Amino acid sequence: MKWVGLKFAKALRIPALILGLTSTAYAQDIPLMQENWLRYKVNGTDIPGLKHSISIRGPDGFWAFTEWRLRATELCFVTVTVNYYIPEIRDRSAVPANVLVKWDRMIENLITHEKKHGQNGFEAAKEVMANKCENAVEITKRWAEKDRLLDQKTRHGVLDGVFLE
Repeated sequence: MKWVGLKFAKALRIPALILGLTSTAYAQDIPLMQENWLRYKVNGTDIPGLKHSISIRGPDGFWAFTEWRLRATELCFVTVTVNYYIPEIRDRSAVPANVLVKWDRMIENLITHEKKHGQNGFEAAKEVMANKCENAVEITKRWAEKDRLLDQKTRHGVLDGVFLE
């Protein structure tokens, strides 16, 4: 099996396209999608402490990170894997209820925002399939740019409610 791969590092997003050359035939109308939720632990009992922990432990200095990867066979059987990296409080029992309410609201908004990036990966996979894997690299680049513009438009989710105060 020969693999051709291309990765793009765009701020928070790293979409990748991998064309796997196989001889297995599949009937497929839409891409298969797998979502993985990965959590990194943060410490703190108040808003400033939690924000500080996120700034230290977050992926590349961000609060969250979404990575999507497309994989297509020679016959254009497409799968998209989406990995979401989000924070989780290490010891929720040590955090006052009023802080947890704000944290939980922020996490809900963060998940909603990151799912928009995951949906971009799925849309990229659909477009690759619709084009029978022709111009897959260009399609992937275009959707990676849409991810970048989404973060620019929402100030990396702040306008979607991803903040702690």
